[in-house]
Amino acid sequence: MIRAASADDIATVMDAVGLPRAQIMGSGATAPGAVVFAAAHPDRVDGLVANRVSHKLRQEEIDDFVGRIGERIDAG
Repeated sequence: MIRAASADDIATVMDAVGLPRAQIMGSGATAPGAVVFAAAHPDRVDGLVANRVSHKLRQEEIDDFVGRIGERIDAG
């Protein structure tokens, strides 16, 4: 399972290299991590490509992601 700690690890690496925002891509085994990162850190994501996302995402992770996307759309 992909956890929020994995998303925090990505943010830590981005901070270490001075990257405030990025386009995030995940495919296959890395797709859930990309989605969880985007949900946990929407302010750090310029774009998201998630290919072949598997069943490894928990329902609450999916709900959180969809909710955050809706908030960003509402905010304009």
